[in-house]
Amino acid sequence: TMGPAPGNNTAMAVAYGLQNSPVPFSVEAVNNNLPSFTALTPDVTVMEKQMVRFTLEASDPDGDPLSFSIINPPRGAVLDSVSSTQREFKWIPDYDQAGTYKIIFIVYDNKGGADRDTSTIVVENKNRLPVITAFQPEKAEFSVKPDSTIHFSMTAEDPDNDQLTYFWEVDGQRVAEGFQYSYTADSLGHYEVIGYVADPYDTTFHQWILNVKTRVELESLTASSKIANGLPVVAVDWITRVEVDNIGFNIYRSRFKTGDYEKINSQIVRSHKSGQYEYVDRTVTAGLRYYYKIEDLDLNGNKTLHGPVRADIPVPNEFNISQNYPNPFNPVTTIHFTLPASGHVQLVIFNILGQKIRTLIDENRKAGFYSLQWNGRDDSGNPAPSGVYYYAIKAGKFQAIKRMILAR
Repeated sequence: TMGPAPGNNTAMAVAYGLQNSPVPFSVEAVNNNLPSFTALTPDVTVMEKQMVRFTLEASDPDGDPLSFSIINPPRGAVLDSVSSTQREFKWIPDYDQAGTYKIIFIVYDNKGGADRDTSTIVVENKNRLPVITAFQPEKAEFSVKPDSTIHFSMTAEDPDNDQLTYFWEVDGQRVAEGFQYSYTADSLGHYEVIGYVADPYDTTFHQWILNVKTRVELESLTASSKIANGLPVVAVDWITRVEVDNIGFNIYRSRFKTGDYEKINSQIVRSHKSGQYEYVDRTVTAGLRYYYKIEDLDLNGNKTLHGPVRADIPVPNEFNISQNYPNPFNPVTTIHFTLPASGHVQLVIFNILGQKIRTLIDENRKAGFYSLQWNGRDDSGNPAPSGVYYYAIKAGKFQAIKRMILAR
């Protein structure tokens, strides 16, 4: 055994029968100061797939070159050189490497000196979400008719091989368990159907938007005011895109958008293949606004309202009286006139001698469009003879006279 002192050391080997015994041995001993880690390696807790990274640093009092190693490094760990006295430890634990690792680091000099340090790395399990591999229906949003049944299904896999459970919600309400679900669309509207897949730690999902549409879909609905035969009317027009089991339509009217609506058609507007419809409302008053809705009716008695749409009835901008129609006439003719302002109106019929035969109106009227009929009789109810007659109107400063013929 060599002594602790550096320098030249001599030892003698003595053995009986050995030629030239004793045999001297000479060894030059050098002084070696051990390398050491200058900072303790950290203890670390990470999740799977989270990088562990720290720097090892050592020094040698003699300035000897250093080398580093790891005893039983975990799979995937590396020790990269940073400088002659530093190494960087890097490791990204995989999904199957959860656990506790006690890692031993050793630093050596070139004379056999060494130091060691230990780091404890705790890798916690990171749950991976289930993966939905197939689902039905394939469309995320679709439309169906009322009373249709839609079948939903999902299949999924779990990367961690966890046990999976399935459940379903409709508009936030849990409705079923299992990987399949059937929904019957019995009401109109929009519905959100969500299928969930859960492992013991987390949940993923797939969403569908379901539009349960009326049996009648409108492409357009309008209401427009116009003058027909001297009087204001409103034409309610609509075009349908889809009609299923539709009998026809009713028309409702209100003076106010959110008011009470009254049905104004006496007979249903029957469904027909063209899908184009018009209803003319002849009971409107100048200067007023009206709102209209239409109602479809199917074979099962289901009803759906559409609208409202609005129509404004104009007020005439001038006085006017039209030629009677028909002319000549027998037994009845019609006279139209317009009033741009409210006032007293008098409409009188005279014969060719200037004698008054009949007073059709002699009263105050509001601004608007008007229609009066003369049945060819005088104020006493007696039939007037055939011949030429004149009708004269006076409304404020407006006066006019027109000629007509009664031909019996």
